[in-house]
Amino acid sequence: MVIMHQLGSRENGSPYISELSSLAEELQSEQHLLVQGTVSECSEVSKGVRLSMDHLTIQRKDLSKKSLSSEIKINVTIKNHTIMPGDRLWLEGNFSSYEEDSNPGQFDASTFYMSQKVIGMLEEVNVQKVYRPPASAKQFLYHIRSAFHHSYGKILGSRYAEIISAITLGEKGGLENQWKDQYQEGGIAHVLAISGLHISLIGMAVYRFLRKTGCGFAMSSLFSALVLCAYGVMSGNSVSGVRALLMFLLWLGSQVLGRKYDMATALVTAAALLAITNPENIFQSSFLLSFSAISSLAFLYPVLEKTWDVKNPFGKALLTSLSVNLGTLPCTMHFFCQISPWSIFMNLLVIPLMSVLMSSGLAASLAAMFSVKLGIFLAASVNLILAGFDWLCQLERCFPSAVFVTGSPSLFRIFLYYMVLAGAIVLFHVLKIRDGSKIKYRKLVLRGIWICCTMLCLFLMLYKRRTEAEIICLDVGQGDCSLVMLPTGENCLIDGGSSSERNIWEYVIEPALKYYGIRTIDYIFLTHADKDHINGVEEYLDSYECGFGDKNIHGISVSTIVLPICENKEDFSELKNLACQKKIKVITVDEGDCIGNGTWSFSCLSPSKDRLTGVQNEDSLVLMMTYGKFKMLFTGDLEGQGEENLTGSGWSLKADVLKVGHHGSAAATSEQFLQKVRPQVSVVSCGKENPYGHPSEETIKRLKAAGCTIFSTMESGAISILTDGGSFSVDKYKKIMKK
Repeated sequence: MVIMHQLGSRENGSPYISELSSLAEELQSEQHLLVQGTVSECSEVSKGVRLSMDHLTIQRKDLSKKSLSSEIKINVTIKNHTIMPGDRLWLEGNFSSYEEDSNPGQFDASTFYMSQKVIGMLEEVNVQKVYRPPASAKQFLYHIRSAFHHSYGKILGSRYAEIISAITLGEKGGLENQWKDQYQEGGIAHVLAISGLHISLIGMAVYRFLRKTGCGFAMSSLFSALVLCAYGVMSGNSVSGVRALLMFLLWLGSQVLGRKYDMATALVTAAALLAITNPENIFQSSFLLSFSAISSLAFLYPVLEKTWDVKNPFGKALLTSLSVNLGTLPCTMHFFCQISPWSIFMNLLVIPLMSVLMSSGLAASLAAMFSVKLGIFLAASVNLILAGFDWLCQLERCFPSAVFVTGSPSLFRIFLYYMVLAGAIVLFHVLKIRDGSKIKYRKLVLRGIWICCTMLCLFLMLYKRRTEAEIICLDVGQGDCSLVMLPTGENCLIDGGSSSERNIWEYVIEPALKYYGIRTIDYIFLTHADKDHINGVEEYLDSYECGFGDKNIHGISVSTIVLPICENKEDFSELKNLACQKKIKVITVDEGDCIGNGTWSFSCLSPSKDRLTGVQNEDSLVLMMTYGKFKMLFTGDLEGQGEENLTGSGWSLKADVLKVGHHGSAAATSEQFLQKVRPQVSVVSCGKENPYGHPSEETIKRLKAAGCTIFSTMESGAISILTDGGSFSVDKYKKIMKK
């Protein structure tokens, strides 16, 4: 029995985003556009200058013009031009909208940019005209930011110059992914985002300096507020930065009025202002992580401090780090599907050094504007601290589970998690005995409650129990990749590559594995050596680094790679060498071999060493997956003589689901073959507008004539098949099927 429903809805609930999506689709149909707009933000990147433009006027092909709402933006990257905020530009180029996600765990660029009111990007740009208005405060701040950024380049190596620019200026355009990944995996990526740590360091430094010089509360607060507002604009006005700025302004107000500052009130006020300004903010990772971290300090830390009676500075610092980690754990798991358990201790060293790093970095950069030698001298501490951060990240990788893949918890689990934490905080205030003016706490009871609550919270987030087998045919464009998750705990990957999408492992396959909480792939089956089936796996092996227990330090390890018998000995040679270097087992299977544990199995039906054709596609590894009564046939790029050999081999090919061979090529999936398989459902993996015309009309006709339901990753995104060993259901990731 087959039941078909939706794996995920692609309709966003926000009417505003739906309106922007319609506008983006309309402009996408125009393709080549003439655009007039004002530069609102710009940052230097390796390819030139990345711009965000608003107050847009679009000229269509019929020469009609359309003025968009002033807040709607478009992103542009321009080479060899000096552009500043406030400039009015006349451009022509090709418009393209950001793509929505089509796989579990994949970054949804469309929704992310739409929430920032960015409808798309202009590519292959030709600048027709630039008008620069009279000097403005925003241009002045941009000059300051550029001066500091270029000054860093004079006194530091390129890597450290870009990192300190991100830390102090919010300039992330030059950061490479591997540097961001290192900080992310080390649990210190928060230092790269302008947040409360940065705002409080600068704000308090200015305020205290002015107070010590004799300035009154009002003047010190006013000047500090102006400096911080200017810094916020200069550093990009990130959500976390604006949150910190609003809270600090409220603190300054309390100093002027002589009132007590209440963190909880300031937190709620900042959240309300950000939500009113742009309701889409509340769904952003920066908003949720920032507010959950500060909420932990406001509500959770004081309770834990009193419960455990912590008085020494080290204990308080450790408890602060623990509180923030507990408070942000569900958000971290939801957005990144991994945690860094040792970051609790890492931040004990990193956080205290941030004040020294920021002050010495800004001072060295300022000095270098007048004397490069003086700047280099003052930058010595920057080099030392950033080298220390690198060393800490490398040291952390020597420990077990340095990157612990958790999977993405459901919203219901996240709700229960915070309810448990909130309940424990309420119990703390309830379980107090008042004896006259003295307050006594039942510390042993409270400590026991907190231990139990913490264990329950971790259980809610990390416990997973799979009762059915699930096969996910990922949307990798023009390529192939299927993920098989079994209820006995094993996980398998069948192929992993693409010829149309770059870095397919990093952007599609790895996020999907992390989304499901997969830390070990037991078997990677590779059907043949074509790059559109294996280049993602090669990318994975290339970045594979053995750590504690020979596990991959980046979180996902593999036990065994399974290859078919090959006529050409050079097939898979590069991949085999990589696997050997990483101490990964590689085995070869022949016709009749079987891998499984009795509950499930993968049987090799082809190729046989006695019937090799010498053509990679025709010698594709064919696997019959069996789980209970359910069967699914994976055929790789099988076609031609190889398919004929399999059809006449005598093997039972009857399967409930067929993974269609060679992306639906006309030369594959013949009528005779379909008569043997008789599938209820067929899945085709291919890319949009691929140059091969896959799937071919002939193949689609043959599949329809065979009476099976056809699913395509090109139209539906990832396809999920869920089975209990008897009946099965098919889920589509995309709700809207495009004709």
